[in-house]
Amino acid sequence: MAGIVGEIAFHGDQADLATVCSMAEAQTHAPYGFGTSSWGWVALGHQRHGASPAPHGAAQPLADDRLGLGLVLAGEVANRESLREELDGDFPFRGTGGPEVALAAYHRWGERFAARLEGSFALAVVDAFREKVLLTRDADGTMPLYLARGPGLVRFASATESLHAVSGPYPSNGVHPVPPATVLLFEPSGRSVTRVLGDQDAQGVDA
Repeated sequence: MAGIVGEIAFHGDQADLATVCSMAEAQTHAPYGFGTSSWGWVALGHQRHGASPAPHGAAQPLADDRLGLGLVLAGEVANRESLREELDGDFPFRGTGGPEVALAAYHRWGERFAARLEGSFALAVVDAFREKVLLTRDADGTMPLYLARGPGLVRFASATESLHAVSGPYPSNGVHPVPPATVLLFEPSGRSVTRVLGDQDAQGVDA
């Protein structure tokens, strides 16, 4: 199993990479290791649990500087093989893992890509060129994803321990689950949009 964490900062602030590292470490008392990446206003972390390192080309966070995309994923994309066949030629695949297939799906279909994914997953995508971050969970809500909002920032994690392990401008009861089949979209201005998978309508909020 693996876990994901991240911080999104708004209004010109920078995400705190040290905080993201602490959140990743808190996922387990005996971590195999974790990785982090930063895009300035957003930082992602991925905690791997297990007895061996990730295969070559599968380490997370995934980042494609040419496309300006980054991703962390917890769980599995059950239809990754059929999606990879469909997306082959449009994306510079280096492996066959679910995270890379999910990133390729976003590259092809944009914000509505999650409706094409099957399985149990929670993920975050950074689109650096379009200046947006997207969080989503699987439709059944099998893989958890939690959110904590504070003045000028949002933190997220696939385990509540990560959010409670770091001090923040949110109360102890300010950690909430992201509803299943939900897509959350964040912009550097603080504006956020909530969309249910498959719906055409979206609800926007300014932070």
